[in-house]
Amino acid sequence: MASGHFIPKGSIVIANVWAMNRDPEVYGHNADLSEPTRHLDEDGRLTVVIPETKDEGHNTFGFGRRYENCVGRHVANDSLFIDCANILWALSIEPFYDHNGVPIIPSLDESINTGIVVRPPLFRCSLNPRFSNATGIVSNSKELIA
Repeated sequence: MASGHFIPKGSIVIANVWAMNRDPEVYGHNADLSEPTRHLDEDGRLTVVIPETKDEGHNTFGFGRRYENCVGRHVANDSLFIDCANILWALSIEPFYDHNGVPIIPSLDESINTGIVVRPPLFRCSLNPRFSNATGIVSNSKELIA
């Protein structure tokens, strides 16, 4: 029994991490909005909303003993940081424009937000080098790690 529900032996139970990371009781009534300041204290330092997450502030990588021993979360976080930093350093990301010069902004109504897999709507964007030799530097870096 879990919260009054009978779970038969051998059942596969999948945590709804998407809902856990948007819990209004934890993240506020506007939990679906991108609001990074919700994770900062009054001095601008990172605050931990969920102490059991070992300073992550979310349940994306799991919870309990598996979470504590998950070395993959460090690789994932560090890789995401490096990738995002490199993309933002090298590229200017802008909306894609239609033939009239109007930016094409996707509607959030087109996102997939039910079921196990959740993703934003498909969208097009323009990626332009921030400086003249950005493409060369990125290409050389790619050759070094390949």
